[in-house]
Amino acid sequence: MSLNLTRNFGSPVVSRLEVDYTIEQSNVQFEQEATLNGFRFDFGWKLPLNILDKQKKLALKR
Repeated sequence: MSLNLTRNFGSPVVSRLEVDYTIEQSNVQFEQEATLNGFRFDFGWKLPLNILDKQKKLALKR
């Protein structure tokens, strides 16, 4: 079993949202940028190859 934690900061901007609308005679402008900054969790389960080989042999005997 393995658990990896990786952090990713300093990513370039991948998308940008710009909104300009009017509500009751008042202009509202909104701009937001999205990046891939954050944390990544990887969970892995590794099986030894001999276990898979045993299961293959059992399946072929049937």
